[in-house]
Amino acid sequence: MHNSNSIKNLLNIKDKNIFLDDIPVLNMFIKGIDSKVVSGFLAYKPDVCPCCGTVHPKLYSKGFSRPSYIRIPNVSNMNAYLRLRKKRYKCLECNHSFTLTSNIVKPNCFISIYTKTSIALSL
Repeated sequence: MHNSNSIKNLLNIKDKNIFLDDIPVLNMFIKGIDSKVVSGFLAYKPDVCPCCGTVHPKLYSKGFSRPSYIRIPNVSNMNAYLRLRKKRYKCLECNHSFTLTSNIVKPNCFISIYTKTSIALSL
């Protein structure tokens, strides 16, 4: 049994809506390099539809998106990634689908804010 809060603290993941899987840390080859991969998912019930702005919209859950491999700061001098599956919803008011977002990574980006900060500090 692992303590997901300890792993989240170690990796500086402060988003309370990210939950780690039962086997959170794996060794994988990504782009030919041995890397540590932390697996988890992002799930919460949004209050506002980001497409139409309806407050407390009627939402239909569409499962999870394909996993995103988000680059996080190195762990034990190894490349590290957060394999994140994000919950998808469909708004029944405007008929648009959307994927949840997190504050650890900007939309359409695969490099975490923490990694960008560590690069800037090392310069």
